[in-house]
Amino acid sequence: MKKYSIITLLFLAGCSGVHFSKTGTLEPLAREPGCGYAVYTTMPERKFSELGVISFTGPPARKPKTVDKVRELSGETICTAGGNALLLWDVNGYGTFLKGTVIQVQD
Repeated sequence: MKKYSIITLLFLAGCSGVHFSKTGTLEPLAREPGCGYAVYTTMPERKFSELGVISFTGPPARKPKTVDKVRELSGETICTAGGNALLLWDVNGYGTFLKGTVIQVQD
């Protein structure tokens, strides 16, 4: 029993992921898996609609510190939500991205 608890704890401690919460009233169609999207760290100049908020979950050491890691963790979620961009806005004092907004930027 104790052996399984330790293994479970080690497994959970190493997991990282993304939690998506829908916001706004727009109901876009899901985009194909692997869709392309932009990543912004400041407000885009073009108009956009907010689709939802992404929170990066898991232990601090496993959360994304680079845009490449953000893309690796959030791409499927952004495409499924119908987004064509991610606006990153919550970064802690260690340079770790914590949250972003999935958006649909107008052409």
